[in-house]
Amino acid sequence: MKQEQDRAKELAAINRKIVKIDNAFAPAIKDLAPCTFGLEKPTMTHYQSLIRSVIAQQVSTAAARTISGRLQEKCGGSITAAKVGALSLKELQSVGLTGAKVRTISELTEASLSGHINFRKFTHMTDEEIIKDLVPLFGIGRWTVEMFLIFHLGRLDVWP
Repeated sequence: MKQEQDRAKELAAINRKIVKIDNAFAPAIKDLAPCTFGLEKPTMTHYQSLIRSVIAQQVSTAAARTISGRLQEKCGGSITAAKVGALSLKELQSVGLTGAKVRTISELTEASLSGHINFRKFTHMTDEEIIKDLVPLFGIGRWTVEMFLIFHLGRLDVWP
């Protein structure tokens, strides 16, 4: 709760700074709902968020949703590294994933299962440390990690 209050204060301070820099933003800030990045509790794990990011690359939102749903169904309702790791490459392709995405998801899954990437530590790592952990994986670039930092971890000081 304290962390959420601190984040809300930080966001309010950012809004005040924006208005101080250029008062033309004041009406928009007043009329729009406050930014909530980092205030909501994530509805998925770090692993699931990255898997969904990979699935969503270069396809429509509807296609990404369909493929994610198929993968979730193939995993028995919950996408976890253990469940994805138990699937064959053919099973992964059968949900609509391209060969490149299968490779990316397989590498991410293996890194998770082997402990090479420890998602539990991400909350305490810097942005650059997380980027250095994930970017070496095939198919995961800096932009993907930066979107993960912003929208999943709620990091505010990221400029993709």
